[in-house]
Amino acid sequence: MSALSKFVVLVCIGLFPQLLLADKQKKIYEQLENFEQKKVRSPNLKSNESQSFSSGVYKVLIADITLSLDNVLGVAGAAKQLGLFGA
Repeated sequence: MSALSKFVVLVCIGLFPQLLLADKQKKIYEQLENFEQKKVRSPNLKSNESQSFSSGVYKVLIADITLSLDNVLGVAGAAKQLGLFGA
């Protein structure tokens, strides 16, 4: 395959997807031009959820401590099984 034919193939490979997407890009651009923003009022009702931020923080802390303890016990068990400690 000559250098010119390789160049033509590479150019076609690079341009073909652009040609396919050009029509879709044009449609999206036209839709954006015709887009009207609608004003949305903020809700006046308060949430019925009873959880607070501090409640969420405590849950995350408990989960983090639990997983940390699990990792420590797993490493200690593996070390004991491998004989790394004199137990």
